Amino acid sequence: MQIPAIILAAGRGSRLGDLTARTPKALLHVGGKTLLQHRIESIRTVLPDSGIHVITGFMPEAFHSFDAFPDVTLHPFEEATTGNNIVSLLLALDAIGTDRGFYLFNSDVICDNTILKALRDAPDADALLVDPDSRDAEAMKVSAQADGRLVAIAKSLAPDDSLGEYIGISRFSPKSASLLHEILYSIVRKEKRTSEWYEAAVDRLFALRPIRATLLPKDGRWIEIDTPDDFARAKSLFPG
Repeated sequence: MQIPAIILAAGRGSRLGDLTARTPKALLHVGGKTLLQHRIESIRTVLPDSGIHVITGFMPEAFHSFDAFPDVTLHPFEEATTGNNIVSLLLALDAIGTDRGFYLFNSDVICDNTILKALRDAPDADALLVDPDSRDAEAMKVSAQADGRLVAIAKSLAPDDSLGEYIGISRFSPKSASLLHEILYSIVRKEKRTSEWYEAAVDRLFALRPIRATLLPKDGRWIEIDTPDDFARAKSLFPG
């Protein structure tokens, strides 16, 4: 069964300043390729049976060249620009459905293929990629029970109480995808909390499903690009 891969690429990336004034963050170039190209190529290599769905919002016309890729479907949603990425993920699941589960990728993360292979080969149907060596205040951290089951995800978690940073790449089984869709709908449509990160919905899902972390391999390189300093580091880590 083909598991769709969802790439969230609706944001501008305002913390990058002039770099994204006229360019969506997902289309910034690192090592001669856009961030989105890096992600698409890694999915094609490691998860070749996955159809790729790109969720856009800010400047959707800038993504039109990707229409030529037979394995890529663009989903331009103006509503995705009115809130945080929790809105993007709800719209994505509205459009794609949940019956096959899905892989989820934040478009502003570049990583080695060894990291994606770790997710692909994770023994559980649901898994979140977690870096145990990253736990700073800005990190989207997770905490777990002694048996490894995840119990919370938030930037506000105390570093000493966390397992590590969730790097914005995960896999959800059909059952978990369906429950997550319901939670997303509740937060966005009923509670009107559109400024949340999608991890607020994942946090609620932990109480309903036994989801575990997949720890990054020791030799895996990755970076999330939020600031000009991150962008400069990315170009050093992934020179092409």
